[in-house]
Amino acid sequence: MYMIFNHCICFTLLTYASLFLSIAQGNDDVAVPAAGNDDGVVHCNHTLATNAEWAKQMTIADDLRHTGKYDEAAVAYTTAAEGVGAEADRDLCLAVRLGDLAERYSAQSQYARAEPLCRRSVHIFEAAGGVQSQWFPKYLNQLGRIYENTARYAEAEPIYRRDLAILEQTKGRASMDFVAAKNDLGSLYYHTARYVEAEQLFHETLAVSRQLSPPHIPSVVNSINNLATVYVAQGRNSEAEPLFTECLRMAQTAPEVKGIDEATARRNLGKLYLKESRLNEAEAMFRRSLTVCERELGTDHPDTAFSLSGLAAVYGSRGRYQEAEDLHSRALRVIEKTLGPNQPGYALGLTDLAHVYFREEKYDKAGALFRQALNIFESRLGPEHPHVAITINDLAVMEFCQKHFNEAESLYRRALDVLDKPPIVAPRQAATTMLNYASLLRAMKRKQEAKQLEARAKQLQGAQPGVDPSRFLVDIRDMTHKN
Repeated sequence: MYMIFNHCICFTLLTYASLFLSIAQGNDDVAVPAAGNDDGVVHCNHTLATNAEWAKQMTIADDLRHTGKYDEAAVAYTTAAEGVGAEADRDLCLAVRLGDLAERYSAQSQYARAEPLCRRSVHIFEAAGGVQSQWFPKYLNQLGRIYENTARYAEAEPIYRRDLAILEQTKGRASMDFVAAKNDLGSLYYHTARYVEAEQLFHETLAVSRQLSPPHIPSVVNSINNLATVYVAQGRNSEAEPLFTECLRMAQTAPEVKGIDEATARRNLGKLYLKESRLNEAEAMFRRSLTVCERELGTDHPDTAFSLSGLAAVYGSRGRYQEAEDLHSRALRVIEKTLGPNQPGYALGLTDLAHVYFREEKYDKAGALFRQALNIFESRLGPEHPHVAITINDLAVMEFCQKHFNEAESLYRRALDVLDKPPIVAPRQAATTMLNYASLLRAMKRKQEAKQLEARAKQLQGAQPGVDPSRFLVDIRDMTHKN
C-alpha cells in the first residue's frame, strides 16, 4: 500500500504487516482416525501390540494429548518411542498421533514445537511403507506449511509438489484435497513474489471450488481471498475490492465458514479502505477483525497481531502517533513470540513501527528499524524480493526528507535494480519508486533525467487498471520549498 505523508513523499507499504493481505491456506477440517484403530488405512505395529509397557506409555501420552497437555504428551510419546527403538518407526498409529499433535501446535503458531513431531510423523509413514495411506498427504502437506510459515520456501515447495502429485493420483484434480494443496502452493508463490503463477493457481482452485460448492463454501472463500490478494500485490485494487466484499458476505451468511475467515475479509477490506483514506470505514473493519481474532485465536496469534497493526495504521494516519506506537509495539511482541525475530512477518512489523517514527521525524529510530527489517528480508527472502526493494525505497524517502540527496539517490537506484528488472512483478511499486526518484532528481535540478523516469512510470501506471497516480505521490519539491 502507498500512504501520503505531509512531510514530503509516499512510502510503498503494499505488503507490510499493518496492511498485509492474508493468504488463506487449505482447510484442515479432516477427521483424524482414532489412534490405535486398525481401519484398513492406518495399521499399528503388530509387534508392539503385545508390548505391555508400550501400551501403557502410549495410553498415558494419549490422555495427556486429549486433555490439552501437549508439551507433556510430546515428551511421553518420545519416551515411549525411545523405549522400543526402531520398532517405533514402523508404527503408523504413532505417526498419526505425532501428526495430530504437530497440527495442534501449528494451529497455535508454535512451529518450533510442531516441526520435529511432523518430521517424525512423515518419516514413520515412509519407513513403514505407509505412503499410500490416505493420511500421509495430510501430514506431508502440514510439514510444507510449517516450512512456509517459517519462511523456508525452498524446503516447502518440493513438499507441496510431492503432495500434489500424490493427491492427483489418489483423489483426482477435482477433489477438495487437491484444491487445498494447490492453494498452498499458490500461497508459496505469492510469498516469493511469483504473482503470475500464484494468480493462475488461484483461478484454477476457484473454478473447481465453485463447481463443487455447496458444501465447499470455505474453499470458495479461500480461493476468492487469495485471488484478490494477488490482485492487490499487482496493483489491481479495483478488481480486488469486490472479491474481498464477496468473501465478507459469504463469511457472514454461510454457517460452515469460520469466524476467522470473516476476520480476514474485514482486515483485507480495511487495508483497501485505508489506502483510499476512508479512515472511518477502515477503522471499523480493523476493530471488528481484531475482536474476532482475539475471540477465535487469542491475543497471542499472528492474525491478531496483523489486525492490531491495521488499527495502528489508522491511528497513524489520524496523527494519533502514541497510540499507533503502542499498538505496533504490542503487535511486534506477539509476532516475535509466535513467529520469531528473524522471520519476514517480524520484519513487516518493524517497518510499520518505523513509519510511525518517520511521521514523528524520529529519523534515527526509524532508520534503525528499516535497516533491521531490510537485513531480515534479504537473508530470508533473497535480494530480489519486492519487500527488499520497498524497504530500500522507504529508506531513500527518509534520507531525502533529511536532505541527504546523494544517499537517497543511491538507495533509489538500488531499489529500481530490483523493481524494474523484467519480468516486473510489482509494477505499481516500481512506478512509485520511479516517481519518487524523479522528484529527487528535480530537486537536484536534473530535469531531463526526471522526465525520463516520469515517462517510464506513466507507462507502468497505465498498465494498471484503476490506478490514480495522484493518490500515491506528493511532489517532493513541496518539502524542499517548505524547508
